[in-house]
Formats: sequence, structure tokens, C-alpha cells
Amino acid sequence: MVARPFIPCSPLYSTGDPWAETFNQTVVKFTDRAKDLIEDSVTWNDRANFAIVGATKSQTLEMPWVTRQQLAWKSAAAHCKQNALPRLRGSLVARASVAQGLAPGSLFYLTFAASGLANVLCRVEA
Repeated sequence: MVARPFIPCSPLYSTGDPWAETFNQTVVKFTDRAKDLIEDSVTWNDRANFAIVGATKSQTLEMPWVTRQQLAWKSAAAHCKQNALPRLRGSLVARASVAQGLAPGSLFYLTFAASGLANVLCRVEA
């Protein structure tokens, strides 16, 4: 699916505190084959999110199918990086000619100078 450029014709807004749903620490529990398949865990921290939020917000992922520490680190890093940034949700009104063909799950690039947004990748939810 190719993302298309998209320019709204009305102001954007988002609801709630965007940082409230973020995490800055991810703990991955896994079965470590180097330790005779004993449960172990690794922790990945996002210091930038911690600096903004001011507190540790942790989440734990149970991944018993992971048996190598290196893969557990990669999983924790990827998950923490994705969840350390806020997911902004909002509504917008656009011209029908621009929004034609957009369906739930479609990707588009959003540009809205008044909000300082330029080529932000977005997904249609409804």
C-alpha cells in the first residue's frame, strides 16, 4: 500500500494527554537457552520519554518462545521505541476529492502548516 499526500481543509485537534499512554521502560521475560531454559528478563529504558513524563512507566511482555537474550533485547528495544512516543489521534475534515479511496487501514502523509505538521505518516482508523 502506497501512502499518499493529504492536506486537510479544517484545523486538526487531538484529545487527551498524548503522553499518558506512553511507556519508557519495557521488560521482556523470556526462556534463556544459555541458562538451561530458565526464565530470565531484559529491560530497555527510553530516557527521553522519562525526561518528559518524569516517572518510570513500565510494561512487561511475556515471550516464552524467545530463547536467546539477543532477540529479547531486540524485541524490548523495538517495543519500547514504538511505545515511548505518543500516538496522536484526532479528527479532520477533508475534501471528498482528496479523501476518495481512503479506507480503514489506509496510510497517508499529512501536511498542515498551521500545526507544524509536514509529511507525517498517518493511518485511517474509521
